[in-house]
Amino acid sequence: MNQYSWDFTRKTDLTLLVQDSEFHVHRFILSSCSPVFNVMLESDNFVEKTCQIIKLPNKKKEHIQLMLNFIYPFGHHITEQTDINCLLNLSREYQINKIRDLCEKYLLQKIPTVEQLIIAQEYGFTLLKEKCLLQLSEKALALLQDHPRYNELSESNKLKLAEQHVKILQTYCKKTAQIAQASDMRYIPIATHVQCGHKPKHNNNPHFICHYCRASALRGFIKDQSRKLGLEKKLDEFKKSELSI
Repeated sequence: MNQYSWDFTRKTDLTLLVQDSEFHVHRFILSSCSPVFNVMLESDNFVEKTCQIIKLPNKKKEHIQLMLNFIYPFGHHITEQTDINCLLNLSREYQINKIRDLCEKYLLQKIPTVEQLIIAQEYGFTLLKEKCLLQLSEKALALLQDHPRYNELSESNKLKLAEQHVKILQTYCKKTAQIAQASDMRYIPIATHVQCGHKPKHNNNPHFICHYCRASALRGFIKDQSRKLGLEKKLDEFKKSELSI
């Protein structure tokens, strides 16, 4: 979908001067969306209240353009091409909750990564942090610890990842124990009531079942129980997660 930009070349009641570019904006709009701009433009303690031109030093014009695109109408959406780190930094500096919320909403749609967990803890994104902790805890802890940015995680988040990882392992152990118990209870009928598929002469005599068929039957039973308990799917997900970190 095409995204249009507000025309910031038309004269208004306020001009932002960034590098060599002028952005003609509206005091009311900036004051409404940003407490920082509101104080700057409305407080008697700031000279900007009476200025028609405000300089924004140490800012890049493309970054301010991006910020204004999300403040003004035309329904801009964050995409893969959007410099989301720029939006996050400016939304924090100028306390623009509208942009901050858009960033978290976008990140919640992405597959959780260590980088996203770092962003969540830095900008206070509660929902994003919970999602990242939940899904990252299903990955191998050793692989997470090998991530180049793992040490940027807070100690509390490292602890939560470890705790949730332990809970998952405990669940797997419990389900594995259930399979082992069920296998012990059904091993005898499995071993004595499966027809031999290798030697026809054993078909009608369970006492002469060959060890190939006995092992095959037991493997089939364990696999079936694993599927019922969800372990087979979890194992596949775990293997895939190791490749996606």
